[in-house]
Amino acid sequence: MVKGGDYVDCVNKMHIADMKISENVNTLIENIAIKKKQFNSNKKPTNITKFEFFIGGFTSTDITLKLEEGAIVLIKRDSGRSRDRIVHIPSKEEWNMFSNSLKKLNIWNWKKDYDNPDILDGTQWELSIKEGSSKLDCYGSNQYPPEFEVFINAIHKLINEIVFDMNDDFENVLITRLISS
Repeated sequence: MVKGGDYVDCVNKMHIADMKISENVNTLIENIAIKKKQFNSNKKPTNITKFEFFIGGFTSTDITLKLEEGAIVLIKRDSGRSRDRIVHIPSKEEWNMFSNSLKKLNIWNWKKDYDNPDILDGTQWELSIKEGSSKLDCYGSNQYPPEFEVFINAIHKLINEIVFDMNDDFENVLITRLISS
């Protein structure tokens, strides 16, 4: 049986928890507003109008990066749970470096499909990107285009953060492939 004082304490603790959640949501909304102002002050910093990149697999963490209103949004799925967060609003210089990396990698000439049929599970990835009149939609399953690791490093530089943890299974598959090639 719950005593009156215990019930009041429980309700008070729930109210305090609700207030903390509200404060966190308000802080997040304020941070998004600040980031949007920063982006709008740059106007249109890039010709890249679409950028979506996914990599993951059956037993690994799935990571998706998306360009949304000038911000790179990270969606990380681990054991069925997902979490969205704004990683970075790239500066004009960061976008230019990324765009130059795409050109140096000859990314616009990547094949549509990279597939290794000898591996059933493993790592899958998808890339959809549009810059000016250039557009690329490609996919891979346990196989990667030339210099894929350089592309991954270009993403890290764009968002100013290392997203792809070397301990994730898909990175181990990628590293194994790079060492053996």
